[in-house]
Amino acid sequence: MLILRGFLQGQTTQHISEELGLDYGTVLAWRHRIQRRGFAHLIGTVILDEAVEMDEMFQNAGEKGQNTTQLPTYPDNEAINVKGKARWLTTVHR
Repeated sequence: MLILRGFLQGQTTQHISEELGLDYGTVLAWRHRIQRRGFAHLIGTVILDEAVEMDEMFQNAGEKGQNTTQLPTYPDNEAINVKGKARWLTTVHR
């Protein structure tokens, strides 16, 4: 039960194995097993509604000495990876 709690809280496999005193490989195998079972039970059809809502989040933890309020912004609603200078356009398919 504690392993599952750690998975659901988003803890790393390394953290869970150290906290519970378990072998890393065992915890990793259980994580993969639970993920496979979850994916196997996903709904296979697309559920379409009249309106679709999509939320976007870009989290920037910043770097030492860097003021995150002065990072480049773009007016075309694209997400930005500042470190890699890569840009992604968010697309919704219906």
